[in-house]
Amino acid sequence: MGNGLARALSVGAIICLSALGFSSGIAVAQTLVVGNKTADTLGFIDISSGEMRAVRATGHGPHEVAISPDGTVAAVVSYGSAKQAGHTIGLFDVQSATPLKVIDLGKHTKPHGLLWMPDGERLVITAEGSGSLLLVKAQTGEIQHVIATGQSGSHMVALSPDARLAYISNLGSNSFTVIDLETGKRLTTIKAGLETEGIAVTPDGREIWVSNRAADTVTLFDADGYEPLAIIETGEMPIRVAISPDGRFAAVSNARDSTISVIDTESRTVIQTIPLSSSGQAAALMPVTLLFSPDGTRLYAALTNVAEIAVIDTATWRQTGHFKAGAGSDGLGWSPLALLAEK
Repeated sequence: MGNGLARALSVGAIICLSALGFSSGIAVAQTLVVGNKTADTLGFIDISSGEMRAVRATGHGPHEVAISPDGTVAAVVSYGSAKQAGHTIGLFDVQSATPLKVIDLGKHTKPHGLLWMPDGERLVITAEGSGSLLLVKAQTGEIQHVIATGQSGSHMVALSPDARLAYISNLGSNSFTVIDLETGKRLTTIKAGLETEGIAVTPDGREIWVSNRAADTVTLFDADGYEPLAIIETGEMPIRVAISPDGRFAAVSNARDSTISVIDTESRTVIQTIPLSSSGQAAALMPVTLLFSPDGTRLYAALTNVAEIAVIDTATWRQTGHFKAGAGSDGLGWSPLALLAEK
């Protein structure tokens, strides 16, 4: 198992993908990986056909998914259930949809926010149960750093472009915390809006965007001095923020009114409100996780209440279709690799 994981994380795979390059115009197969938090499964969707080609069991409550930089490994949290807090991270090979490893976080329960470091060897994880940010070696499961946020409900995490700083949204404390990942130290905590949950950083690293789900707003902060730059009204219960790869737009999922607010990052105004729909239900879709395709032409939105993924064309900001997922579809990850496994 360890050797398989090492191969999946190999530098050679990164070089191979880089050689193919998306800017070259060469067609590369793609896979969307979704955490189905009610079904306790991980779904592997072929993006070209929209077909769910594999479903694999996970721990309880796979809320968030992260794909390694080379696209080979999907990491998924086990947040747990109302009866029992989870404390593990599962690693899966994307192409074969097979489990590689389970990392036990021990006392650091309710893992939620999840990202890979650029080296493809370490994971950044928020653990709500211990109020901490963890830096974990994927291959061995060794916890390299444990940094207490000192806040309640440390939920989501975003990284600066150089991956030196981590920004953690603290849902219960109406704040976000800044942590230096090189030193493993907490730098500061900044008050935001009511129930700060979604968090994202612009590609140039200059701005931090947070969504305040109980205030129906997004607040922008300067990443140098952490001064608030603007407060923008959104739809009802803004739960996630995603910035387009070119930095021109911010998308905000509004969980309560089943819409997405599209914000021009330069003018800091809402330029479009996208009404979402599903194959069989018109309301109460509960959009949560948002994910831009790397080329920025598509935006995917997990519709938790109806087990679907909405597909949005960013040229028109209109929903063009949907993918079937599993119950409680939430966390999303994108891989350039084709799925070779069958159901």
